[in-house]
Amino acid sequence: MMNIRTVPILLVLVSLVLCAVGIHFGLPYLYHDDEQIIVKRALRFGSGDFNPHFFFYPSLHMYILFLAYGIYFIVGLIFGFFSSVRDFAHLYINNPTGFYLIGRGLSAVFATGIVVMTYLVGKKLYNETVGVLGGLFLIAIPNFVDTAHTIKNDVPMLFILMIFFYIALQIYYTGERKFYVLSGLTLGLATATKYNAIILVPVIVLVHLFYSYRSARGRARVTFKNLLFSPSLVLSGVFVIIGFVAGCPFAVLDFKTFYRHFSGILIFTATDKEFGQSGALLNYSKFVLYIGGNRPLLGIICILGIIAGVFRRKKEDLIVILTILIVYVVCIRQSIQQLQYLYPAFPFLAISGARLVGDSYKLINQKLKIVFVIIMSLILLDPLVQSVLNDYLISQKHARTFAKEWIESNIPKNAKILVDNHGPQLLRSKELIQKQYEQSAKSGHLKEDYFKLQLEALPDGGYNWYQIKRDVIAPKEMGDYSQMVELNERVDLGRKYLKQKGFEYIVISKDKEIDEEEETFDRTYKLLKEFKPKIYNKSDFRIKIYKI
Repeated sequence: MMNIRTVPILLVLVSLVLCAVGIHFGLPYLYHDDEQIIVKRALRFGSGDFNPHFFFYPSLHMYILFLAYGIYFIVGLIFGFFSSVRDFAHLYINNPTGFYLIGRGLSAVFATGIVVMTYLVGKKLYNETVGVLGGLFLIAIPNFVDTAHTIKNDVPMLFILMIFFYIALQIYYTGERKFYVLSGLTLGLATATKYNAIILVPVIVLVHLFYSYRSARGRARVTFKNLLFSPSLVLSGVFVIIGFVAGCPFAVLDFKTFYRHFSGILIFTATDKEFGQSGALLNYSKFVLYIGGNRPLLGIICILGIIAGVFRRKKEDLIVILTILIVYVVCIRQSIQQLQYLYPAFPFLAISGARLVGDSYKLINQKLKIVFVIIMSLILLDPLVQSVLNDYLISQKHARTFAKEWIESNIPKNAKILVDNHGPQLLRSKELIQKQYEQSAKSGHLKEDYFKLQLEALPDGGYNWYQIKRDVIAPKEMGDYSQMVELNERVDLGRKYLKQKGFEYIVISKDKEIDEEEETFDRTYKLLKEFKPKIYNKSDFRIKIYKI
């Protein structure tokens, strides 16, 4: 029989395998837009300027990546893979595979760390069984595994948040001042990784109040005002700020830019109509229900676990439930609705479901226990199989890569092409890169050095490809700045206009649904080739190539 102490080790191994297999997806091509934002800024710190000049994301994750890339550079220098910083930069331009494997590998490690912390929190709050099941339930959430394959700040943020939560529990159990300091510090660092983390400030207040009321029993009555304005709680708040500034120092040193970018995020998430949609309450409820993927079984268990916790009315349950509720309420108050915004609630949903299953197992008849275990195993097997299948599918060659290879074999170099935002990544002609370089130099754009490196490192003989002008779904300043040096052209002005501009081909990218624009293109232009992905996600799409 397996020793209970070996189960957490197996949990770690399963998590690491699920999160690491497939991290090479798309490479050497860069098919995930969010990743490029973080990686390019992390590498730019190598210039000696540690101001990201970009605060739509906080900077701690970028600094962590910069440290990892610094180690990569030193090791490569020692073993002769490159001889200078310039060689290192040229490697990124020509083949960024190593850089992205490092970043995605770190995400897989952070995700495994989240599973470990979920186990420790479940064990601390309840028992070993809840800890193990909580970690297993978390691994069974396909979106958790999918996100762990990418260089997104959600993953390191949640890892630091789980450390914060574990430390905050020590306030509830001991009330020692050092835990107020450490919980504030770690919450600040989590916020310096992704701003969303700050919403869990009430957790510190909650555990402080629970500890204070418990420790005040049998003594003189303690007022709520005295509890709320205790020196320890104020100290914790101060260290939230210290932690944030330590991880994102230029939020203070370049406050004007930080304030402008951060306020832009708040406006965008609250008011965006292109990306946002109505019915947030219903949509986020569906997200929770289908947290296990295609079927609602895992979601139902987690929801029932929350309901059971409400009826138990124990403080440990209330801490977990109120953490979920805080994340949920913040989500339904914003315009943009995506499953990733529920990410900080995943471990706590898993722990709630694990508590319910653990308690149910104890209550049922001994003869039915094996049946119960089989049923639960089957429920968990479904999303786990889905995650394994996703790992396999994203590891396959993307439709965008097939399209790129077909274009290179069938369309002559220097042809003038309009390419959609999520189209194949074609080599651009030096003439057009020079044009982008001159535009960026004239405007003082931060991509000036990047275009200069492309001119130095990339081979001749690319395509004269322009990007189809689309609405940028981002805070206004972020979108405007990113498009300043892009070579965009409208595609909706008709065949005659495009012919006059010298365009010969159009490459569009679409998801499963056929829209009005695609129907128009099918009628107007000659379809040369279509490529369909094995899995539709944020990095792969249907690609259609037309002759104008």
